Amino acid sequence: MLDTINDDQAATPGERLRQARLKAGFPTVRHAARYIGVNYTQYYRHETGESVINAEMARLYAEKFAISPGIILYGEELRLPTQVPIVGMVGAGGVIKMVREDQQATTTFGGGQQDRVLWAIIVQGDDLYPAVRDGDKVYFAPLRPEKFNVAAVHGEECVCQLKDGTMLIRIVTLQPDGLVTLMAHAVPPMFNVDLVAASPVEFIERAGHHRSAGRVDFGGIRRSARRPKGRAISEASG
Repeated sequence: MLDTINDDQAATPGERLRQARLKAGFPTVRHAARYIGVNYTQYYRHETGESVINAEMARLYAEKFAISPGIILYGEELRLPTQVPIVGMVGAGGVIKMVREDQQATTTFGGGQQDRVLWAIIVQGDDLYPAVRDGDKVYFAPLRPEKFNVAAVHGEECVCQLKDGTMLIRIVTLQPDGLVTLMAHAVPPMFNVDLVAASPVEFIERAGHHRSAGRVDFGGIRRSARRPKGRAISEASG
């Protein structure tokens, strides 16, 4: 994966975006814009510096080029890959089945968030397509009910724990009464839910779209250096 962009010529976000595009295997702006699903002129103006790349667009480009948004915005380096435990599987309806610790495997993660503990779950089936699809790996911080603040995850795509112990992947929307509505692609919404805990999805590693081992799709980054709401980490080019 792309470790860093530190060329002397990559002094601006647009120049770093151009380098990220080339290193991801897209020779032209038109190819990249079509792959990402954005307007050609918009993408061109971002690369040339005619338009400012905001945090949301940096996250989108980062997820598609399999790098951190900070690479584009600030030129920050990524840390070396680390091992993350696979703690469960996501099945029908986005329901998560956790795996006992003694049965957990690990996966190599190169997303540059090693200062934080991360867990991974693997998607089985396409019930939540296009948000996630069969074989994707979803990364998130461990749930901590004792420190849970529901307002902090409003609007976030999260790994959620309900009072009955059920665990789901859902977008959390805070209701005026303090309960939440849980939503996801292709499944009915759940209203008036009292959450025990929720942890925002940090990254989603797309299955079968890696250019090398450990490559990470950064569509899953929310907030500053993390994934945009309701998105997946990134798809590397073919």
